[in-house]
Amino acid sequence: MNLKNFIILLIIASYIQCLPHGASATVYEASDLHNSVSRSETISNLFIENWETLKEENFYLYIDGRINKVTDFTINTYNAGTGNYEERKLNLIRTYGNLTLAMPIGEFRKDKGGSDLLIALSTSGFHYGLTGDVYIDRGYAGTETASDYKHAQFFDDIYAISVLYRPYLTIHYGLIVNNKYIPNNNGTIEYSHPEASQTKQFFMTEIYDLLSFSTNIDKNKSQSLKFEIALTKLFLLFDETYKEKLPEIKISYKNIRIYNDADYDPVWSKSPFYNGNPKDSIATFPEDHSKLNIFSINVNQPLIKNFKLEGQISLQYINHDIYEKNTMKKINAPAIKQCHLLIYYSSKTINEGIEETGYLRSYAGLSRYWDPAIKIHRDNPQKGYGVYGCIIGSDFNFVYLGGGLRAMYNFSSELEKLAESVDKWSFEGNLFLKI
Repeated sequence: MNLKNFIILLIIASYIQCLPHGASATVYEASDLHNSVSRSETISNLFIENWETLKEENFYLYIDGRINKVTDFTINTYNAGTGNYEERKLNLIRTYGNLTLAMPIGEFRKDKGGSDLLIALSTSGFHYGLTGDVYIDRGYAGTETASDYKHAQFFDDIYAISVLYRPYLTIHYGLIVNNKYIPNNNGTIEYSHPEASQTKQFFMTEIYDLLSFSTNIDKNKSQSLKFEIALTKLFLLFDETYKEKLPEIKISYKNIRIYNDADYDPVWSKSPFYNGNPKDSIATFPEDHSKLNIFSINVNQPLIKNFKLEGQISLQYINHDIYEKNTMKKINAPAIKQCHLLIYYSSKTINEGIEETGYLRSYAGLSRYWDPAIKIHRDNPQKGYGVYGCIIGSDFNFVYLGGGLRAMYNFSSELEKLAESVDKWSFEGNLFLKI
């Protein structure tokens, strides 16, 4: 590749990072959009997912862009003329961009059995925005309709350095930056002056693809941490007799300091009262905090030729009582946080009849998800906190290019990112380039 083409690719990557940035509802009682803890989890998980694709490959440049649309996103907006809040249907647009530059110290390894040392620099951005129709009066020429962003905007970015001593050790360290912007009265936004900004640290390490640990740190306190063990791979270190027969099993533990008595939280932590008075009647009070603890088991099982089954179940424990904000009733969280089952069909592409160089894959799945914010945001709150969902999609990954399309309705992984997407269709497409 010549220098000119390389510079063009860098410009494209920079454009991906500058895609329109997200916005949120202005008057939600509870909102993952406003919750920087939840949004930090989302972008750090996406960062790790990208590296799951990349860590076995030899590359110098990786560019990934994706767009996600949630339809019929109903919010309450303030009508200055009537003085009332009115429902308005908008579309939630989320854009994600990633740029990674990797440099081998020495040469790339010849195969997966060899070893090498890589250093990589990455920047990732996940941005949210609500779009709606804008009507432009052209006088005698009539009226034109355009789509534009509305309300507050949210930027979440990671700037990271990675060291890979393959296949033995992986280390990622970086900063997560959460920014919130409020439009001026004329609708413009000053991106150099966020209404709220937070910077956190992100750390992840993996040993021999067997053990992994990750954490997000805010003000020297862990907001979240996760441990994961690849049980099957650990067992095969001692006995490879059943290598082709055993399913791939991983277990993990994660805790998140997710409920913090903030305005956007769906619940009160520990108690709905402070000194005998309802918390929502007090201007300021010491915030209580509750941690969500999640224990998960994930199983991947090859079936007949080209088919694979993947399932996961997650158990939860909240270390303090939580209460509904509107009724002050205690919420009894069930043992199961989420579960899902996916079936994949993969058609491998072959190079000279021997080496697998990529795949075309289709998949479909079902899920069950529980969260205290679900009841607030769903079409009918009487249906409760739990919801069933589905997903269907297809993706591909070749030598230099990959991507995919998928549609989701209440699927657990999507609701984990954003509870407000409950009872709404979500459509996503992505494209990535490896060089």
